Amino acid sequence: MKRLWLLLVLSIVLVGISAFQEVPIVHSVIAAQYEQSAFDQINVFRRKKGLRIVKRSDALDAIARFHSKQIALKERAFGHDAFDERSVAVGKLRNPQLFLRCENVYYAYCPDPDETCDYATMSFNGWIISPGHLKNILTTDVTHSGMGVWYSPEGKFYITQVFAKVDNR
Repeated sequence: MKRLWLLLVLSIVLVGISAFQEVPIVHSVIAAQYEQSAFDQINVFRRKKGLRIVKRSDALDAIARFHSKQIALKERAFGHDAFDERSVAVGKLRNPQLFLRCENVYYAYCPDPDETCDYATMSFNGWIISPGHLKNILTTDVTHSGMGVWYSPEGKFYITQVFAKVDNR
């Protein structure tokens, strides 16, 4: 039953990612794998530091993915521009009511097209050696997270992770 549920969820995610990204399905599968791998590495790291793991949110994934897309397509500067806009978008979600707390952004690219790069591990390693990004990863009151990957036309890899908390009012 668990395997069937996982297959169903993966199918929905792949269809959603494919439609949202407007790119070939193979690219979407790879992007989804990088998103999940980076997400898992963050949770393993949080657990080792004595913190609770964060739950993945499809809505937060979409917000993170859209931010990565805007950066990759040069519609927005690399960084945290419009964080307040993303906060408002998350704040409109209901059940549970989520509030965006912080985010991490990373980019990389493999200069050799024949080389296979583990972008998820590259982004994780880059974030944990940066004091500001590490602080975001170790934020204690976050409960949910979203991860979004996008590739630029030049082949650069962009990943955004957003962290949110549930309002228990």
